[in-house]
Amino acid sequence: YKTKKTSTYLEENNRFAEDMPNFEKEITQLGYRIVRVQTIVNHSWKSAYNAAKEWILREHNSTNEKLLYHGTGEAGMKGIIDNGFDSRYFATSGYYGKGAYFADVVAKSAGYAPANANGERFMFICQLALGKQEVLKQAANNKLGPSQGYHSILGQAGSHNEYIIDRWGQAVPIYLVTYK
Repeated sequence: YKTKKTSTYLEENNRFAEDMPNFEKEITQLGYRIVRVQTIVNHSWKSAYNAAKEWILREHNSTNEKLLYHGTGEAGMKGIIDNGFDSRYFATSGYYGKGAYFADVVAKSAGYAPANANGERFMFICQLALGKQEVLKQAANNKLGPSQGYHSILGQAGSHNEYIIDRWGQAVPIYLVTYK
């Protein structure tokens, strides 16, 4: 599969169980089964991600990279495949303000992945460069991004951590998991 708008390729992945051994266990515990896993290949996104890491390292001593989850509906999935995590499409009034939201717990991201007409749900596994994180322990709905001196937000008001970025290039999707 290749999108028309970008040079994004989706390739079937046969090594996912080796790369992400806990994911299948966690998704199964939620009552779902994996339909397919695709590796996402887009060299422009990888270049932008590397540039974001360089920018963060100029300001902070660590890129603070993490593999995180992003659940979404079918329209969101197609938009991410076409545009990556483009800040023009980020949530404008989430619990912690504007940004793209990620979680380190599968169950949290699964809550944002409604089923399509075929019962399929979608979750991206992404590499993020979080840099210096601004920690928020309460809602900040009107926040437009991390405060000056920070590269991302770590939301800790709920039962699961949420990671919020506000710049294109800070996240690169690695896998697209389709599940039912």
